[in-house]
Amino acid sequence: MGKVNVADSCTQEPLLRETLDALGEFSEAVPDTISSRYSDARQTINELATLGIDLLDVAETLEREGLASFVQSWDDLIASVEDQLKNAGAEVMPAGAVKPASGDGASTGTPAAAAPEETATSVRQQ
Repeated sequence: MGKVNVADSCTQEPLLRETLDALGEFSEAVPDTISSRYSDARQTINELATLGIDLLDVAETLEREGLASFVQSWDDLIASVEDQLKNAGAEVMPAGAVKPASGDGASTGTPAAAAPEETATSVRQQ
């Protein structure tokens, strides 16, 4: 099976020849729609800069806000799982390890699992 890189040199995933052939049967693939538009992209970025919009600042803001949103969602998920474990009679220890409930509702003496050394919360606080 031969592999063919159908985009510019930034492409990391070459396509198998069979995939490329199948694509050609069902559509009119354009091999490179990116390189010919570099100057248009540069012009757009320059126009944004003249309007006071810093594309790097926009990207950094999106990254920071996206990460914060992910961390909040992760923390909410962990809190929900901990609540469900507690409601099921398990004991959730501070590090996140859990002592499962025994059949009679009491917890056993051995933790079932330990929490990872770094949680989303601890990483966010650094």
